[in-house]
Amino acid sequence: MRAMRRARTGRSSPGSWWRGAPPWPLRSAQAAIFWFGRFSPRRPPTASKCRAPPPESLPTIIDVINAGARVINLSVALQGPSPEGGGSLQQALDFALRRGVVVVAAAGNQGTVGGSVITRHPWVIPVVAYDRRGRPMDLSNFGASIGRCGLGAPGEAVTSLGATATPLTLGGTSAGTPFVSGAVALTWSEFPGASAAEVRSAVTQAAAPRRTAIVPPLLNAWASYQAMSMARS
Repeated sequence: MRAMRRARTGRSSPGSWWRGAPPWPLRSAQAAIFWFGRFSPRRPPTASKCRAPPPESLPTIIDVINAGARVINLSVALQGPSPEGGGSLQQALDFALRRGVVVVAAAGNQGTVGGSVITRHPWVIPVVAYDRRGRPMDLSNFGASIGRCGLGAPGEAVTSLGATATPLTLGGTSAGTPFVSGAVALTWSEFPGASAAEVRSAVTQAAAPRRTAIVPPLLNAWASYQAMSMARS
């Protein structure tokens, strides 16, 4: 509760680039992170490991779910509408839906309009990068499914810790995605009896329930908490 209240202190002006999103993502015990084809609940990748896994490694998502993950953070660069291995990935995402595991995925940094087998999946929350002024970054991919189901998050010069516990500054949609994953995990921690669908809806729909644009709204963790509180009161 105190953590969610601290998130409320984020300014709502254009200069506030997280607008209530927690600057301390992924500290919940319920967060399980799938980084670049490897399950790593504690250690983020180093810059040298920030590459997409081969398609045959993507069904590892199923192993992560079977291991007890509740939230999956994906950063996978897929190009084209139907990449090799897309069928297996579709099945893995369908499995996450059936098991009630929330999947948050980077929209990609190719600066294109469209989507992939990941961002078009109705259960996935795609994430685009926003700059420090609260504006979508041109490098982000956008599209109908991304705008309808996704969120924006800080993606400019985000400093966190690398695998060796040294500061690491990154940018792009992969840097923004953990903010959304962290908000999902934190919300679920505050409402452990909620279903995956309830948590996902609270996080994605609190700020903008109806969308028609290809650019998603910026994450607002405090609004998500309020929406969940009202829904379960």
